[in-house]
Amino acid sequence: MLRRSFASVVAFSIAETVQAGVHFTPVDNGHYVNENAGVAHISVTSDAPTTVHYEAFEWIYPGFIDYPATGGVDFQPVSGTLTFGPGETGKTFDIPIIDDPDWEYPETIGIKLSDATNGVAVDTSTYSVTILNDDARCLVSLQPIPPISEASLPLTITLTRTGNTLG
Repeated sequence: MLRRSFASVVAFSIAETVQAGVHFTPVDNGHYVNENAGVAHISVTSDAPTTVHYEAFEWIYPGFIDYPATGGVDFQPVSGTLTFGPGETGKTFDIPIIDDPDWEYPETIGIKLSDATNGVAVDTSTYSVTILNDDARCLVSLQPIPPISEASLPLTITLTRTGNTLG
């Protein structure tokens, strides 16, 4: 009978320098905005003085069936810079949201931060903003049909469509 005994001792130490960072301010349960809100207010936090670039763009979340918001149709694409001075920890920018009369599934906007100055680390992951529809679906109703017999043929049926043009 062969017996083996394995004993391992791993000793290590991690010397890590924590850099100050710039990132989107977390929002509980994701960032949602109603289509009729007019604007999505986006908050960014920094732990140190820096200037950082931001951009809002059409984006599909990888691996999911998603509906990207269309720039110029559902939102106005924006980009720019935020400058954090000494002691400033929070800044905001706005993404204009375009309200339309069509019923739609929730649509996603991607936003990113990049190119922070002064050696400040930047969270480069894509943050999403979901536009929630505020329009009613199209409804089709059927007028009551009176009792019919062969003598009443041909029969006219009236359908009434209300609401928007999608759905």
